[in-house]
Amino acid sequence: MAIPENGTLVRETSQPEVYVVCQGTLVWIPTTDALGHLGFGWGQVQVVPDGSLDGIPKATLPSLSATPPSMVFPISDPSKQTGHANKWVARTELPGLTLPNQNRIGTFKGVLLSVPAAGSGAGIINTPDPDITMIFLPHASCLDQPGIDPARLFKVGDILDSTENVHSNVHRAWVAKPRWKVEVCGFPAINIQTAGDPPTQWIEEGNLHWPFWPPNLSALTNQPVVMSGVLVADEPHTQSNGPDYRVAAIDWQGGPGDDVRYAANNPARYTEVHPPDSIMLDQQPNPDEDDLIGVAVSIGTTDITPLPTQQELTVTLQPTTNQPPGTKLQVEEIVLPDSYLPSIIEGNPTLTGAALNVNVSSFDLHVKVQAAPFNQHTGRFAAIYRMRWVPGGPPPECAQLNAEIAQLRAQISNLQQQLIHAPSQSKPQIEVQIAHATSQVDQLQQQKAALGCP
Repeated sequence: MAIPENGTLVRETSQPEVYVVCQGTLVWIPTTDALGHLGFGWGQVQVVPDGSLDGIPKATLPSLSATPPSMVFPISDPSKQTGHANKWVARTELPGLTLPNQNRIGTFKGVLLSVPAAGSGAGIINTPDPDITMIFLPHASCLDQPGIDPARLFKVGDILDSTENVHSNVHRAWVAKPRWKVEVCGFPAINIQTAGDPPTQWIEEGNLHWPFWPPNLSALTNQPVVMSGVLVADEPHTQSNGPDYRVAAIDWQGGPGDDVRYAANNPARYTEVHPPDSIMLDQQPNPDEDDLIGVAVSIGTTDITPLPTQQELTVTLQPTTNQPPGTKLQVEEIVLPDSYLPSIIEGNPTLTGAALNVNVSSFDLHVKVQAAPFNQHTGRFAAIYRMRWVPGGPPPECAQLNAEIAQLRAQISNLQQQLIHAPSQSKPQIEVQIAHATSQVDQLQQQKAALGCP
């Protein structure tokens, strides 16, 4: 049979499984609770002859609970958001399936951080929402997933909001690992409309019901995981994240007002998996995973600023992973589309990115942006840097030679101090020792040059 229209409920005559059609895929609705919270009833299910659904792609949402929370919390539907409409917007530019409640479901690999400790009680709940927050660092391999535009995996806010591996103390020149927040939702929700009873088999804690209790995942802290859930972009929290963050977010969103703050395309929004359906240990992790770092540089003017303003960033960066012997660093720059390239006044030769000087183990980055006077435009540059170790670096012997040279130089420094205070009769002997050690350093430097060591 032809693929039914989007949102159609179907099952085959002798089969109990009920599916909803989502972009040409049959998504299994696993429980009566899920059916009801999606806004459907049994009377809407079309019964078709056995075998009619053969050949139509089928999908089962990974879930730690019988009823996936993505089918319960319509967080991506502006009409269901109890605060400001468009507080959350679906990240439909990322690959996945969109459910009838407008939730975009995706699956990504990464590392899980900030998991509540085992045995934690209701005190970890953010009661106004209510939810429990964790942190997810997507792996660099997510950039290679089918359907991914590498320049759109991360938003500028994923850098600005990050406190992971920070290399800056000024948000207008922020350097940090891009991250996503993970929000496990409690039922009933306050910030999103939910109806009916909580799904059966959900865990009760703090007078709320949870699809799973995050402290039970404490063993996954700092571990590679596979995360599946609802992908949204939250508005930048300019009212609560501090003045330094606020000025940078305003540079990127184009002003302080709620009209730009809640705009769906606000680049200062940051990604959340809200809520996650499943967080599982990655059974096939990549031991040679590349490393990521993000850069966001911005500056703005006001309606009364008569002169241009500038912001620059100069920093040396290196991967957090250990460098294998015989390798060198390779760096790929992925400029984010919300950068305003005409505002770059110092960078690479074409002023389409930062100036990069890649060394064997690190790289130097420099970029400067400029805002036009009288608030004509802000200066904006953001990029993700993918760092990997590739063959061709210094031979393994270089590390040993460097260690020996460092030891000899320390010995020379110590002898020079002795020489200052030594009696005159002892000085010739110390000078001979210094000369001998210096000669050894010269010989080792020649060995390094022959090997091509840096």
